Amino acid sequence: MKLLRWSDPIGRYYFFRGLLGRVYLPILVIYMLDRGLTVGQVALISTLAFAASFIFEVPSGAIADHIGHRRTLIISLLGQALAALCYLGGTFPWMLVAGVGYMAAGSLLTGTGEALFFEYLKSQKREADHLRLSGEGKSFSRIFNILSVTAGGFSYTIHPFLPFIICSAQFILAAGVISTFPNIKQRASVEKTEGMMALLQHFPNAIKTIWREPRLFWMVLVNAFILGSTFGSADFQQIIFQNLGATATFIGIVYALKRILSLLLSSRVHLLAKHMRPAQLMTLLSVLCLLHYMLIPIALTAVTLTIVVLIASTVFAILEVAYNDYMNQLINSHSRATTLSVSNFTRTFVSILVVASFGFLSHMVSVTNIYPIIGVIQAVILIIPLVMLARAYRFAH
Repeated sequence: MKLLRWSDPIGRYYFFRGLLGRVYLPILVIYMLDRGLTVGQVALISTLAFAASFIFEVPSGAIADHIGHRRTLIISLLGQALAALCYLGGTFPWMLVAGVGYMAAGSLLTGTGEALFFEYLKSQKREADHLRLSGEGKSFSRIFNILSVTAGGFSYTIHPFLPFIICSAQFILAAGVISTFPNIKQRASVEKTEGMMALLQHFPNAIKTIWREPRLFWMVLVNAFILGSTFGSADFQQIIFQNLGATATFIGIVYALKRILSLLLSSRVHLLAKHMRPAQLMTLLSVLCLLHYMLIPIALTAVTLTIVVLIASTVFAILEVAYNDYMNQLINSHSRATTLSVSNFTRTFVSILVVASFGFLSHMVSVTNIYPIIGVIQAVILIIPLVMLARAYRFAH
């Protein structure tokens, strides 16, 4: 990775990505439980928050394509900054508003940042470098994320409100950084291509794009089940860590280790992609994801649980970078953000199901034993999509 300069838009984009990590993430569930909420209430907040993201994903890509990617990112970041402060209310209603507000505002960000970056590279005739630069950007952002999650666990021991205040300041700074990024004019704008149609009419067009391209369709499904379930179940691991005697500071360090692993892997994904076809890579990652779920109940110490958690981090780090490139190479420029939003829409739907499952099953079994149940269900569901993805790529060539 070359030395970054502020005058280089790529460097500014890397800094922007680095500021997106939530400081309060390692202690969010612990904070809720410490404030008197039950596991069921935590799951309800998460379910409704993911549902908000699910609903707002419908117009988010169209809005980004319509009013501009950069402007959309600024609005999203300021909304997330406000949501972080709502957690300071400390009661179920306030935390519900915070969770829903964060996800609603965050839906404007998903896919939009990647689309803005890809369009910039395309304007510079450097789209062939997208996978490598995207991986480098994610690796660079992990450096900031490592510091933020470590600070989250430590600052929580100083005062429970501190992680949320720091996070709000982060998002405001990120909005300032991305406001300086070049506002690239799309080669085929939404308005010129499809007229001033209603925003919700643009979203179905992206669905048709995915439906008509088998590689896109099956890739979206596989990604949704792997990353959607992993993302939806991740924060409940804080409960298991706490049950094993881990402190907030220790959990913050675990989250930092997850970022360190991602830092090491993200910039090397393009090398792995050269030796494995998309279906092969996604099959390998689905197996690792299942292994992670099955090992959680037999992790009897905080240290062994950390090792198991890092397996899921490996899956997330590799798939996030590879999938972003696979998708961008198959999507037309004029609806890039919208099509990526359809993908996030699908992934969020899976996260909703997973989080709701935690709320439902927590009344019957321990949080620890919910993980293998989800793992087995996911493994069965993924068999057909993985086979069809391999078939789609074989016939495409």
